Parts: sequence; C-alpha cells; structure tokens
Amino acid sequence: MTKFTRPFLIFSVLAFAFPVMVQAQQIDPKNIDKECPGAARISGEFDSVMRFYDKKGVYIPCDKTNLNYRVRKAFYQIKNPGGIHFASTRFNFKMVGMDAWRFVNKKSQHVFIGGDPKKSEVMVPGFAGFVEGNDSKKKHNVMSIGTEAIYSTDLELRATIIHLAAHYAEETFSHKKCLRGPFALLPDGEEKACDVEWWNGAFVAEAEYFVSQAGASNLPAETRAEARAAAIERLTYHLNRLPGFLKPGAVLYPAQGGVLFFDGENITPMIARLPPGFEVANREDRITLVDQKKRQVMDYDFKGGFTNRKDLSELVKSGAKEVYRDIADIGDMTCVLFSSKILCQSKFREKEVATLTLAPGLKKFAWVREKASLEPNEERHELLVHVIKEDGSALRMANTFQDFKAAERLTAAPFVPPSIPNEVERIFLPKWSDMEHDVVALDKSGRIFSSKIRETTDTVWANSISTNIMVETPELKGQKFRKISGPMIWSKLLEEI
Repeated sequence: MTKFTRPFLIFSVLAFAFPVMVQAQQIDPKNIDKECPGAARISGEFDSVMRFYDKKGVYIPCDKTNLNYRVRKAFYQIKNPGGIHFASTRFNFKMVGMDAWRFVNKKSQHVFIGGDPKKSEVMVPGFAGFVEGNDSKKKHNVMSIGTEAIYSTDLELRATIIHLAAHYAEETFSHKKCLRGPFALLPDGEEKACDVEWWNGAFVAEAEYFVSQAGASNLPAETRAEARAAAIERLTYHLNRLPGFLKPGAVLYPAQGGVLFFDGENITPMIARLPPGFEVANREDRITLVDQKKRQVMDYDFKGGFTNRKDLSELVKSGAKEVYRDIADIGDMTCVLFSSKILCQSKFREKEVATLTLAPGLKKFAWVREKASLEPNEERHELLVHVIKEDGSALRMANTFQDFKAAERLTAAPFVPPSIPNEVERIFLPKWSDMEHDVVALDKSGRIFSSKIRETTDTVWANSISTNIMVETPELKGQKFRKISGPMIWSKLLEEI
C-alpha cells in the first residue's frame, strides 16, 4: 500500500480493538502551568473527565506548540465555544447538534496523544487521528490523536476530535471508496474517503460542526472563512449519497455571459458575470478561472464571486515559458497542463512538485468513465483522467502523485467514441450508483445535448427495451454555449453557510 506522510487535511479513521489499556499517569496542573503558562485551567478541567496520556502513560512536557497541550486546548474550545449558532437548520443533521462537547464527552473517555500512524491503516492521503476501538476490560472508548495532527490548525484539530467521536455512535460509520470527485481516482481497496449516506457519517458530523463554526460570532473572520470552506468541502467531496438539496450537475457557460447549473432536470443561474480576461479550467468539481497573461488563478467562492488562489497561481507561473492549457484535481494532486509539459503538486503539506515533459500538442484534461469488470456477472464504471492532444488522441493520466512522480511517460489511452457528432466537451453526471450516469455534451455549434431513456418494444417477444440516446436538451434549445464543465456538486443553499 502507498505510504503517505504529512498529508493535506482529510481525517481518516479505522476501528480496531486495542487489547490493553495503559494505566494513565495523572498530570499535575501545577507542573503543567510552570512549563506552559495558562495550561493549568485547561488540563485541570479535563483530566478529571478524560484521561490524556501517551502510549506508555508518560507525561509529555508541555509548551504551546506541543501536541499534548494543543489537544487539551481543542477539547477546552469544544466545551467552551462562545457565541456559536447555526446559519441554517437545514445543515443541522442532528448528529453533533448544538452541544458539541456533549457529543464528544458522551462517546470518548480516553485519549492517546501522539499515536503512531504506522499502527493504523491509512485509508486516504491524510491522517490526523484514528479510532482504537473499545477497551473491553474497562469499557472505555479510546481515541488516538496521531502525530500528524501537529500540522493542523486549531479548527482542524477540533474537527478531528468531532470526526473521531462520530465513529463511536451506535452504528459504526466506516468510510467507503468515493464514487465521484477527485478522491474517486484513488486506488480501489486502499483509499476510502467518503461516507455512504449523508445522514450518518463522520464526515457529515464534521460538516455539521464546521457549519456551526462558520456562524460563530466569537471567532475571527479568518477562522469562520476556513470553517465555511471546510464545510463545503466535506459536503461536496465526501458523500456518496447526497441530501436532497445537493445534486451533481454540469456547469454551463452561455455565449452571452454568466454561468448556469444544469442537474439533468433543472437549470439554475449560478453566477451573473465572470471577470474579464479569464479562461475557465476543466476542474471537475470546482469553477476555476485562469488569467493566461497575468498567470492568476481564482476559485468560485460558493457565494456568487471568486477568491484568489495564490498556491495555484504560483503553480501556473512556474511554467512561464509554456503555454497554459488546463488545471485539474486528480486524486491526491493538483495538476497544471501546459502545451508540452504537465506539472503536478502533491496535496500533502510539503507541497512537493513533479514535472513530466512530453511532446508538444497537449490540449486539455478530460474525465472518462470506462467499464471495469469485477466478477463475471458484475461490472462498474471506473473514473479516469485523459490528457487530450491537439490531434484528438489521448494519453492516460496517472491517478496518484507517487505514480505521476515515477512516470517517465504517459501511455496512450484507448479511443473513446464521441457521444454526439462534432462533440467538444462531455460531462458525466453520476446517479445513485457508480454503475450509472447521465451524459451532458456540447457540440461545435454551441448546442447542449443530454442523455434520455428511450423505451421501445421488441417485435418478436413484445418485451420493453430501454436505450440511452442523446437528444438536444429541450430547455436549452435556441441558446448557444461556449463551454461546459463538471460534474460539480452545487446548490444555491450553500450560500447560506
């Protein structure tokens, strides 16, 4: 299995039995206060409620950069949240509720600090904590905060605790492979970064907590913005089955300007006007704009506007002598495509960058879904990314940063026939299952086509036959479009967060 180090923040967990509970060494608040002024109030409040210690029961010297202190601080902030309120009850999934401390305290009594990540199977390229299960002798739930959590912000560390506590609910919330989004590209069987249902899962609990923090009047504006972005990320990237107000759809760019969202049934205005001078990248789950001349990158902020992405701008600028083509999130990396080069940046905290130089003529990234056999009577659709060349041929892109870094070239991808004549772009809209999807396509004349089920009757056996066909979308007839992108999970209601 791929070994990941210092990841970007996605909190993964694995429930397994911890056989022997180490006798906790009670920490004297007076000693802590001498080493870490102000810690006495925090440790004194929680040492009588929860037990904090390392695997050997040894006290870890405290300072304000030490994980030992920061974990206590996170629990303290959860218990004493200040003026937190929910922006909307629709985002209260009745898991964490209004009292996050009650949710955590009810489910976790023992906390190991500085747990060894090697003792946990890393399920996604990110690791801040893991569940060690229930101590059968003392009937305690054991939560381990891994050493990687030291790289977390205070908000991320609190959310890690909420996430881990969610795994102690009456039903175990184990993660599954994602069916959509960039994490669906990670290797099957290794990387599980999604909850099955939107109404019960550790990522859902995180999302609910992040929404509450986004509406906390006592938090700095920067923290509230961080919480809002994290809540949207959890809701749009980590749920295989979505709540009714969220749907996957194609993002449409009319010739006359603005942006529309088409979920296969309804058309909703998203953005009234795009900033001048920017091109739209083919990122699957986000709207990203790139100014080719200034090498500036901006992301849609889910409020009708855009925010600067300094990290992506630097990535685009690093290929200054190349002609920029496209940007894509692929598994655990973000990649920029140039005319003869691909530059990918790991989403780990080191932000390592790898470059692959190819023959000139690269054009864009494209998502495809190929049938992949599992058993003789089973099949599923595998999500892949191709690099499309100017001559129409395609190269198969690596799905992980490690694979891309090790690659000396990209292999030719099999020809994928167009869904319509003169096809320019094609978007797959996933349904409830990864075996099904709708298609939205754009042709050279600017018309939008979408898949429709046609029912026919077999003349011999009189059986009903269902066939997927592509027809010009009735609601969009007479309109011309210059581009489509997606699929993207979106709802106007996300602006309420």
